[in-house]
Amino acid sequence: GFEAAEARLLEAAARRDRLSVCSEVDGPGGAASQLAAAEAEVEGLSAALEYKREQVWLATRERDACPDMDVDEAVQRLAQPMAAEEQLRGLRWLVAEAAQQRQARLAAWEARDAQEAETAACRAELEELRHRASEQELAFDLARSDYESRVAFLLKRLQGDGKIELQDVQDAIGEETVSFLSRRVAELEDRLATERQEAKDRSSRRLEQDVELIARCRAHESEARLLRFQVAEAEAKAERAVSRGALKEANLLQQVSRLEDTVAALERRASAVMADPQDLPRPSTEVTWGLDALEDLWRATGLDGNREELLRSLREDIEQLCEHRLRDHMQWKEELEARIAELGAAVRALSEQLGEEVEQPCEGTPLLHLARSLETQLATLTSLCDSRDRELADLLERLEATHVRLHGEGFEGALWPPQDLSRLHRETLASVRARLVELAEVERAREGQVAEQVAALHGLWSAVGLRVPEELEPQEAELLAVPPPVSDGAISYAGQRQARLEIWRARLEVEVAEAVEELEAWSRRLVPLDIEPPAPEAADAPLKLRLESTQAAVVATQALARDFVDAERVALQAF
Repeated sequence: GFEAAEARLLEAAARRDRLSVCSEVDGPGGAASQLAAAEAEVEGLSAALEYKREQVWLATRERDACPDMDVDEAVQRLAQPMAAEEQLRGLRWLVAEAAQQRQARLAAWEARDAQEAETAACRAELEELRHRASEQELAFDLARSDYESRVAFLLKRLQGDGKIELQDVQDAIGEETVSFLSRRVAELEDRLATERQEAKDRSSRRLEQDVELIARCRAHESEARLLRFQVAEAEAKAERAVSRGALKEANLLQQVSRLEDTVAALERRASAVMADPQDLPRPSTEVTWGLDALEDLWRATGLDGNREELLRSLREDIEQLCEHRLRDHMQWKEELEARIAELGAAVRALSEQLGEEVEQPCEGTPLLHLARSLETQLATLTSLCDSRDRELADLLERLEATHVRLHGEGFEGALWPPQDLSRLHRETLASVRARLVELAEVERAREGQVAEQVAALHGLWSAVGLRVPEELEPQEAELLAVPPPVSDGAISYAGQRQARLEIWRARLEVEVAEAVEELEAWSRRLVPLDIEPPAPEAADAPLKLRLESTQAAVVATQALARDFVDAERVALQAF
């Protein structure tokens, strides 16, 4: 990969630097050929690295420009610049991927076959149930027609005679009237209780499934947010690594160019020494030309007699000029060092604030390159600081919302105020994420607890006979929302409401038992008078409805008794 190529390039450059130093110390000799080989190796590695980068760039452009390209054509164009070993590795990866997809397809086929078999079994069971239901419906129609004919016979007798004996009713029905009615009432009560229990079980299962689905969706959302944050942080790290790699590459290229210039100068010097060693201390052509021009000027003006004084004056002027230029350069160097110190302090402060490690500059790095490197690191850390600030704001907002949903109020004061320097530290963000995960787990646990409480309240509502949600309290009706409230107040209210409903149910059961006992007493009193009191609701009916119907039946029975007494008194007076 690129990292291995860069490592080889750095190693070759270091070897070339050592050889160049050896050649300068020991003079030209056997190290010249090794130095040339090292330079050739560095050039080859640099060219290979650039070639790989160009390949990646071209492949990326082709992939972005041709999203709907034919597969065969894309494979041919992709395999052209690849070596045999790279093609073999790609083929192995494709074979492994095809094997995994084939296993997934076989598993999908097996799942589909199992689903089809289960569907066929369900269909067969459904057909059997339909057949059984049709048989039961036919038997019920026959029984109903039989009972309708018997009831019609009794009504006809009642219209003709005006009175029917109990024995005639029993003969028409076919069995004892009381036992028949008791048996039918018991069957209907059992069926109604079974249907209500099934409906209650279905509603509770549906509620549990909804709560579980909501909890699962929330867990997926929190995982997706965490993954997005991790991806953003990884992208930021990758960008910082790319910038550091580019900076290293630029420094390396500059060092290579300087070494090449040095080697070229040494080669020219060595060739000049080998050609004519006597010409080595000779001054340059420009200096010689300048001195010749001054000598001509002095001779023309008659100043050649004071040549030594003129040369001394010229030397002083040159020294002053050089000193002035040196002061300017030293001042620029001091300003640059101060700038580097400021950048270094800013980078260290940001790195300590963010908890990130920065790359330390190498010894002997030029000041300009060091300043550019620090500016790049400062820009990267500033960008990371901004991204972490946004991430922390989002995490704190979600943490505050979750805390409000759990406890009904936010945190006291700011968790990490803006003036806190450790708020953007890596460990701080990790602790905030961990705390958010803990609150999410508490929220899911509370949702399960609220679902259990709501299921218990459903049973109490059905037992008491409350209409949902018309006859519920406002805070009680909020428990039916999706998602349900999970605050401390909501859970406490659900427990208190459950206790109050249980007390109400117990009181209604006592009142219903008293009303039923009173109705039975009136029924026993009216048995000799041949008066049938009205029947109350079934035993498995809601308690409110059963109490109301039983009290109404008692009132109706008392009215029937009064009417009978009045009629008998009138008949007695007439007699």
